[in-house]
Amino acid sequence: QEPFEYEPAALEKILSELGKSSGAIFDQEAQYSIEAFQLQMVCLTIEQNLIAQTKKSKTGQPTQVRESDLPDFGKIYEQYYTNILAQLPDGESRKTAHALLEEVMVIGEGMSDIRRVSIDKDLLRDTMLRDHERQLSQDLLDYLEDKFLIRRETIGGRIHYEISHDVLLPPLLKSREEARQKAARAQAAAEFKEQQAAAEKRAKEAEILAEQERERRKEADRRRRQALIWSVISIAGFVLAAATGIWALD
Repeated sequence: QEPFEYEPAALEKILSELGKSSGAIFDQEAQYSIEAFQLQMVCLTIEQNLIAQTKKSKTGQPTQVRESDLPDFGKIYEQYYTNILAQLPDGESRKTAHALLEEVMVIGEGMSDIRRVSIDKDLLRDTMLRDHERQLSQDLLDYLEDKFLIRRETIGGRIHYEISHDVLLPPLLKSREEARQKAARAQAAAEFKEQQAAAEKRAKEAEILAEQERERRKEADRRRRQALIWSVISIAGFVLAAATGIWALD
């Protein structure tokens, strides 16, 4: 893979957009005050996009990034967040990462009140196990830190982790809401399926009871007919016996 170079116009666009997203103030001498990890996230996303486009078009890989190659900066953090979690090796790791980042390491329900929180590593593990029944490995924490999604700090001699920057909160919140809606749909579907199965079971039970009732009535009718026949036979026998006695007297 050839190294990438950025045209001056592309660099200025990147710095300008990052300054807007981070609230940085432009200074003629210091230039933009932007955290290094933001620049790394953006450049990695841009380069991955170019590599993916190259593979799709089967053309030679470009070595220079132009302004026209830059993505929609309104979605770049969302794209980065999604891609990094998608690159985890298995579904269980991805589920654990989503639960950790979206349910444990933030508080608040909407963009107006969502906040990052710094949490002790042991408390993170205990919370994940208690509330989500998931083991939190050091490998996963190291991966998320290496990919700039979380950062580590030492407080009072203990290791804490927190979401690396506020720019990740919108994609994190969006992912959480989508996951919750998906879980709600799955729960509703499961409940509907359970209700449907229960209704089918009740219908079968009702049909069995109805069949048993029909059989009971048929048996009762058969016994009544049999009793009637025996009654007729008994009466006929009595009449015949009486007639025979009268004939004998004559």
